[in-house]
Amino acid sequence: SGDIQFAFREEQGDAERGYLYLNTDSNVINDGVEREAASTYTGRTYVGNIGGDADGKAITVVFGKNNAFGNTSNLYVHDDSSVWFADKDLQTKHTQTVGGLTGSGELNFGNAAEVTLKQTSTDNGNTDITTHTVRVDNVFTGSGNAVFHIDLSALKTEDNDPLYEIFFTDQPEKNEYTALIDLTGGAVTAYRADRQQVVGDETYTGLNGILLGSTLRLNTDGWLRVDTTGEVNNLILNSNSGLEFSGLGIIDQDQSGALVVGRDLTLNSDATVSIKDMNYDHDDLVGDTGLISADNGLLNHLIYVKENINNTGNHSLSLDDDNLKPVTSDILQGDNDQKVKVATGTWQLESNLRYDETNRTFDLAYVLTKVAIEDDQTLLIEGEANATAKQDFTALITDAETGSGNVTFAAGEGATGNGTIIEVGNSATSEVNSYTGKTTVEAGTKVVLVEDSALGKTSELL
Repeated sequence: SGDIQFAFREEQGDAERGYLYLNTDSNVINDGVEREAASTYTGRTYVGNIGGDADGKAITVVFGKNNAFGNTSNLYVHDDSSVWFADKDLQTKHTQTVGGLTGSGELNFGNAAEVTLKQTSTDNGNTDITTHTVRVDNVFTGSGNAVFHIDLSALKTEDNDPLYEIFFTDQPEKNEYTALIDLTGGAVTAYRADRQQVVGDETYTGLNGILLGSTLRLNTDGWLRVDTTGEVNNLILNSNSGLEFSGLGIIDQDQSGALVVGRDLTLNSDATVSIKDMNYDHDDLVGDTGLISADNGLLNHLIYVKENINNTGNHSLSLDDDNLKPVTSDILQGDNDQKVKVATGTWQLESNLRYDETNRTFDLAYVLTKVAIEDDQTLLIEGEANATAKQDFTALITDAETGSGNVTFAAGEGATGNGTIIEVGNSATSEVNSYTGKTTVEAGTKVVLVEDSALGKTSELL
């Protein structure tokens, strides 16, 4: 099929900009036909002075009907030109599907238009097959009920192929588009001021500012990526969508998260969370955390929502299987300058993110599930200082393969009342403690067993 260009030249008028209204043919209406035949046009559409014509001027093409560009395979809008999809009043719900977007001119959705980028070929748009990215340079304007649908699913031709990622340039921290972005079969990365995208020899900055004013809705195979940290305005998660974190650091401050949702998070379905890589060692997260706290989970704030969390269906954010593999680390105890390894700890990520209603966070929880005591060493399980409520230790206690070790239970310094009680065992599991060394309960400490054999096969109780 052929291509079409909409242009305005000097000889057509003195105005600095031309306007072209694409409407239903009045002769068709007068003939009593209810609708025009659907356009079969599939060529590339150009808006503006693309050829550098000295007499060329800016032009605004205004939709007066649905699919005024037919089934165009690609829409190019020159940097000084624009397309108004929502009619002259910017209030009419016209629709248009395009196979690609190029140029850097304005796409104006008004308050009602629905435009779909349904890309089926890497020949269209600013598409790079090496980085699997689709770059969009247009400036977007829209609000209210406007919708920008993005469907990149056809670009993934094999099951093992990565998803293509769309990224927006030239809209740094702008809010001209405050309506809905609907993403299917592709990824987008949350806004971060210093983030860059390298494609070939080009480095792009000021990316995805459009996400700071809009609402992002993720549909089937729609993924929001977070590169170290990131921010979006509103986020809606539908079925089979997900969040992917890379370069994840330790974030434990209140009112913070690797992903910050500036307004509302809506969960319409369960969603998947994938931790691609972490920018810290597990020991950094453990730090000086006491074992009593560790078996209840070490928290890392993945998502912080500033305003509302809408989750009437009680849906979960669940880690993918690759993130559920246990990790081990040494447990060191003793004086600061003379700490020795007394046991090996096994840590497991909880399958679902923990929701903290008070702080409006979804947290990654590393739980100490097992301690294997080294031969002839003593593991100290000490309550928290100044505790007033009873505490528990639910991790499994076993001997290391090298031999048997000992356990000492002690209330924390300054603990009073129920704060001196340590409950031992985990009735929710079928495994029971199996260590064979001595057990010591320090003065002023009360140990309560919540299951059979909570003290394992201890050789002596002191």
